[in-house]
Amino acid sequence: MTPLKRAGISDPRLALAFSEVPREQFLAAELEALAHDPGHRIAREGRLLQPVEVLARMIEALDVKPGRRILELG
Repeated sequence: MTPLKRAGISDPRLALAFSEVPREQFLAAELEALAHDPGHRIAREGRLLQPVEVLARMIEALDVKPGRRILELG
């Protein structure tokens, strides 16, 4: 089961967006394996990378329409 399905997210647009964004590129090399780990908030240079489930729930709650963009700052 994917992290999004575990979180109760079924929107195929979110699944597509999360599959296209290489989250590991936002992490230090030694943390890349944790990019999709549901239990981690990973600090890097004072920033947090939210778990996939948390970020997906926030985006779903925004009810974002096609063509719009979201900037999540950790």
